Amino acid sequence: MTTTAAAPAAKKSIYRPLELFDTDRLLDQDERDIAATVRQFVDTRLRPNVEGWFESATLPRELAKEFGGLGVLGMHL
Repeated sequence: MTTTAAAPAAKKSIYRPLELFDTDRLLDQDERDIAATVRQFVDTRLRPNVEGWFESATLPRELAKEFGGLGVLGMHL
């Protein structure tokens, strides 16, 4: 009879499709900071709620102000 150590628990893989193209290298530090801020907003404010909003076919109006506060609402030419 042999004994083997249990395999360590696998870490949850985070899918980051854009890393394949290494787009971060095209951004300057200010742009990377903006991307990190938006990513944090998405992770904390949108991801936890998006399923419910989709199911109820609603979107909170206050999100427009939050997007504006981040500087991501409006026309970009």
